[in-house]
Amino acid sequence: MSVSHRSHSAGWRFLAVLLLVISASGCVPSTEGDGPDGVGGESAVQPSATVLWVDSYHSSYPWSAGIEDGIRSVLEPAGISLTVMRMDTKRVADEDLREKRGREISEMILRWDPDVVIATDDNAQEYLVVPYLVDTDIPVIFAGVNWDASGYGYPASNVTGMVEVNPTEQLAELLRQFASGERLCIVSGDTVTDRRNNDEYNERFFDGALNEHYVSTWNEFQQTWFGLQARCEILLIGNNAGIEGWTREEAEPWIRAHTTVVTGSPQAWVSPYVLVSLANVAEEQGIWAARSALQVIEGADIASIPMAENGQGDLTINLAIADGLNLVLPPAVLRSATIYDPVGGQDD
Repeated sequence: MSVSHRSHSAGWRFLAVLLLVISASGCVPSTEGDGPDGVGGESAVQPSATVLWVDSYHSSYPWSAGIEDGIRSVLEPAGISLTVMRMDTKRVADEDLREKRGREISEMILRWDPDVVIATDDNAQEYLVVPYLVDTDIPVIFAGVNWDASGYGYPASNVTGMVEVNPTEQLAELLRQFASGERLCIVSGDTVTDRRNNDEYNERFFDGALNEHYVSTWNEFQQTWFGLQARCEILLIGNNAGIEGWTREEAEPWIRAHTTVVTGSPQAWVSPYVLVSLANVAEEQGIWAARSALQVIEGADIASIPMAENGQGDLTINLAIADGLNLVLPPAVLRSATIYDPVGGQDD
């Protein structure tokens, strides 16, 4: 693909202004360890300062990779020792195995006693932090928890973090500028996180008008894709990560050839398959968590660090999808976006 970076990580206020402009125009890692022998180095803050990052997913998952980039960009220049442990819960659905992994990591934490634990995304909270670490002496910084952390009892005496709020409402408003109608559908992998996200979208933004559909395999997706485009003028892909048999090599040209309505996604890695993606910036979550960890290492009381919500977004326009729909996008949109054009060649 050919990708041109025009603007990165626009804030929500900027995106709101962009929507007004469009409406007015009338246009329709480095080394990682599996335990305490991970990345080392003397700390500029404490000679023995150590941080453990517990990732709910796996290293090749794009969201996790972005969080890792953010964490390392803060901790490595400060000389903080970072150890990474992956729970791999995108690929391990068995409840007993998830619980076992959380228990094993908690036992390792008690033996090792890191200065700070960073725990990202919901499964790390459910299987590790809540059952084993809440209200202990171990400071925990979370990130990537979807929508509302109060269900985990956060903030707790030793826990603070950044809640992840998706810009799906802004995405839908942008797509409406180019759609022939208002009916809105979303298709996602059949995972707990996707169901939770879509329910939140409906409750917070769409008053139940978002038609939710879930698939488990690529074949199911293909069959569903045709039917949804007959029913909806705006079609979203929630997350393809839970769809078995999905490969980029097959999915990208197939979806491009069979798209007849405007499409979008709140996930950056779905941009090869949709007209517009408007996504959270994973690096923002990692940077915030790592900076908070540094504050704790420097002596701050974790209870004094207030919880936060993300505020950055990446807008990507897929020119191949736009061409297939015979859409000419306003210059205001193109200037503010990352341009995805697969015609320019492959650049992963």
